[in-house]
Amino acid sequence: MTHLTWASPVAEPLKVVSPSALNAYESCPRRLAYQRDPSTRGRSKPGPRTALGIVAHKLHKIAATAHPPAGQERRAWLEAEWERLVAEQVQKVANAWPGRAVPPVAQWEGLVATRVRTLRKLSATQDEEPAPAASAAPAASPGFPWIERKLTDPDTGIFGTPDRVEVLNGQLRVVDLKSGVHQAGIQYSQRRQLLLYAHLVDVACGQLPTLGVLESAAGHETSFPIESVAVSTVVEEAQQAITSFNDAVAAGDVPAHPDEAVCRFCAFRTVCWPYWASDAKSGRDVRGTVVGTPDARSFKVDVGEPEPVRIVIVPGCSPPARGDEVAVVDLIPAGPDTMKMRWNSEIRTPASREAQDSA
Repeated sequence: MTHLTWASPVAEPLKVVSPSALNAYESCPRRLAYQRDPSTRGRSKPGPRTALGIVAHKLHKIAATAHPPAGQERRAWLEAEWERLVAEQVQKVANAWPGRAVPPVAQWEGLVATRVRTLRKLSATQDEEPAPAASAAPAASPGFPWIERKLTDPDTGIFGTPDRVEVLNGQLRVVDLKSGVHQAGIQYSQRRQLLLYAHLVDVACGQLPTLGVLESAAGHETSFPIESVAVSTVVEEAQQAITSFNDAVAAGDVPAHPDEAVCRFCAFRTVCWPYWASDAKSGRDVRGTVVGTPDARSFKVDVGEPEPVRIVIVPGCSPPARGDEVAVVDLIPAGPDTMKMRWNSEIRTPASREAQDSA
């Protein structure tokens, strides 16, 4: 019998922190540690959900900086750019999942809603400012709007790239685009992200934005006033997170915060022992010992229940060996005591290169 190993992540310490890294730390410090461990960071792979978000963001940037034509020609130009960007992402997803059958783009969840809303919004938006020159403006000259301009504050160790910083109706606004079809309201992590961006804008040009804006794919805006006290509070939170994370890394014991909502989409479940030892474990994730004789189509896993679980393999995935401990995530119920792998289900075995690297 060959068991899996469950080593703690060996993360690179934080020198600077972004809003996304801070959100990862707040949800689960160990998740951030896996992201910063060279042996495990590769487990975070792109999929249709992230690919669509990247396409929508890139199309917004292109529409703001490339001077697309007006009218019907603008719509046709945007549609062509959409298809080009989607093709790029399809290739990246395929490269990240060699041998797996990536679903056709037409079957990607949220495709239609994201495409329709994004194209409708950008088709109605006309270029009024010379955006390329504005986005390239030096820090000493605001030159708004700024489109995806990376900002850094070396004094606090915070950096980030706001989607857009603009002046509208006399107000300086920092805008974050959300391409997800289920966006509603502003979550605390999103508010904090906008406040940190506001701090970076203030550092870059000496002006604190007055509004933080969350813009949906349909162009609907949710905003809140930015106050200096709130900005100072989140900056202090970010600095404390850097210190706390680095202390945990130095001690070799980065804590985990197993939670069903957080762990559900975590790419590091197959290497995270605290997840498997917690109540946060999903019923669609399986860990146990391979029993019987695996074949090219399926294998059975003893999970401590009266009957073993049969797992149906997808093309591009090799069956594990009898007696191996395995961890398989993102399965689909397929009958009594039977689960089926999805195209992007992860499987970890003692013989897998990823498992050896993570050990």
